[in-house]
Amino acid sequence: MVSFFNLPTNKKLDINFKSVSGLNVTVKNDKIKEGGENRFVHTLPSGISYEPIILKRGVLKPKDSGLTQWCQMAFQEFNFVPLETVDVIVLDDRHNPILRWKLSHVIPLKWKISKLNAQKSEILIETLVLKYANFKVV
Repeated sequence: MVSFFNLPTNKKLDINFKSVSGLNVTVKNDKIKEGGENRFVHTLPSGISYEPIILKRGVLKPKDSGLTQWCQMAFQEFNFVPLETVDVIVLDDRHNPILRWKLSHVIPLKWKISKLNAQKSEILIETLVLKYANFKVV
């Protein structure tokens, strides 16, 4: 389940996703050679970077999805309104939360629709790529 806080319009359908990926954090580092001693290179942490999160779900009509409306505002009107909080929640078989990641300062980066093929009976999938400043496990 993914919960979006402060969407322009909140809809019940905006919490269900086929898949969620990209919850990755990496420590950036600088390599520093020790003066006068060429055998040693020190690696020091210099920052943290977060990969974008990738969400996949069946396509919804814009009027049925506040998330779709938020993306349209960004990509069609170039009006980016960051969401302060987005929660990615793992649920058990009774739909009780067992693990939660809290993402902050979230903006859309990419919006992709799967291939349209009239010869196959497949669900049309939309892929949303969102960038966030950081996350913490709560």
